[in-house]
Amino acid sequence: MSKSKPRRYPARAVQDSATPASVPSLELQRDLVAIGALVLAVAVYRFVVLAQMPGPPGSDGGNWLAFTFGLFGDSPKAAESTYFPGALVVLKSLMLVLPTLIALKTMAVLSSVLAAVPLYFLARRACSVGVALFVTTLFLFAGYLSEMMTWGGYPQLLATAYMLGALYCLDRWLVEGDRRGLFWGATLVLFVVATHHFTVVILATVCASYVPFVLYRERARLGEVTKRLAAFAVAAGALSLLMAPWYLRYLSLITEDGALSSSAESLNSFNMVLSYVFAEAPLTWIALAAGAFIAGLLPYADEDTKRLRPIAFALTLGSAIVYAVTDETRAFQPMQAGILLSLGIVITAVMRWLGRLQVAGPVLASGRITAAAAGLVLMLILVPNGHSRFEGAYDRFGALDSDAIEALTWLRDETPEDSVVLPGHRNGWVSYAWWVEGLAQRPAYGLMDPRFLAFEEEHQQSALAVRLIDEQTTPEETQRLLEETGIAYIFLYKASGGAFQDLADRVPTTVEFQNDTFVILRFVTETAGARP
Repeated sequence: MSKSKPRRYPARAVQDSATPASVPSLELQRDLVAIGALVLAVAVYRFVVLAQMPGPPGSDGGNWLAFTFGLFGDSPKAAESTYFPGALVVLKSLMLVLPTLIALKTMAVLSSVLAAVPLYFLARRACSVGVALFVTTLFLFAGYLSEMMTWGGYPQLLATAYMLGALYCLDRWLVEGDRRGLFWGATLVLFVVATHHFTVVILATVCASYVPFVLYRERARLGEVTKRLAAFAVAAGALSLLMAPWYLRYLSLITEDGALSSSAESLNSFNMVLSYVFAEAPLTWIALAAGAFIAGLLPYADEDTKRLRPIAFALTLGSAIVYAVTDETRAFQPMQAGILLSLGIVITAVMRWLGRLQVAGPVLASGRITAAAAGLVLMLILVPNGHSRFEGAYDRFGALDSDAIEALTWLRDETPEDSVVLPGHRNGWVSYAWWVEGLAQRPAYGLMDPRFLAFEEEHQQSALAVRLIDEQTTPEETQRLLEETGIAYIFLYKASGGAFQDLADRVPTTVEFQNDTFVILRFVTETAGARP
């Protein structure tokens, strides 16, 4: 591990008299180079894995693409719906300079590595460069983070990065009085609110855990810190009000009976949740969650660890509270950041304790080698296993191969603009409904599990689609449903197309397109056509 001192940037960085104030200190430059090199290396590694297919995995990428088209033009979605603009603006910016699918891949990689930057600088509150890089690397290779990336959870990944940045800035403002922390912290809170609603819940709970801890620690100047806290709350709240129209619209469209957690039924016990979230190394992660968190709370006298401890505590406890209330497994992603910051506190305390020992050089060297070996073992457990989980999730959620893109491109280019489509699934994991809407830009009635559908009209359309393929549905009712929905085409992954055979037998269809993997059928009726 590096023996460099933890980062302590005062509110106004101390500059050499010959150095302009706008030039970062050498210490900050070193930090930027260190975290920049790590982020670049992991980004290149993820791009190499994603290069196996022409498009990103998962269904959600198509959904964000469809919402982006809707935000900046006419919506291709069949259901009345809306989403928050934060991630969509980022995706649109990438699409201005990159082809669509490359932009989506870049979005996937960007969202999966961005949180490393604020996490590193949070760790540097107490840790050396080496320790901060160590815990940040473990976070980047956490299997659940890459799992979220492969099914397309870009908004939450981005929002988590903004949340960690907001905590860093809030800490600088409350403790140091740095006004840049007030401005950027409030702005990052706005970015969280504008990007992902569930992360807003986590951020609020984390702050509720963080603030009392800090107020107690800073009780000698309680009045001053309380005023700063109030200023931050007012600034962040005022900026967040800009997003009120989106939230009012979103709340007016979502289903009333939908659960917040889409995985509560399939992960219906705490043991199953832990086995899923920590699938790559469950015992190691559980040991870290318990051991590092508890050890990180012990009252070390070092001022730097006191500075970092409230943030690590709040991220872990706040996320745990959110999970306990909602059963939403996505709360574990920011929790892992808190666990690893606690680990950084423990490692730092051990290294400093070794440094203070009045022992012979060989004994001290032996202690440091032992500590470094323990860190290497942890790295060798989590990084390779995290890589294996990343590749497994990539295969499981794979959606866009060359055949899929060819079929979706034909659908976009060769069908009337408002043609309504009934898409199928791929191996049970991927629904092509969102890709039909996002890449082919055609409205689709998705045969999707209602748990994954937020909007009331999506639920209604999914129920209609289920009735269409139900073998108990009569030809007369089928005809009526086609008239009601305007569905004109079926988009099928051939290997999973058996569920549609009865529907094709009830209503005349023609094959409009096919390749080795996909087939597109058109209903031969007078009424099946454009969206009503």
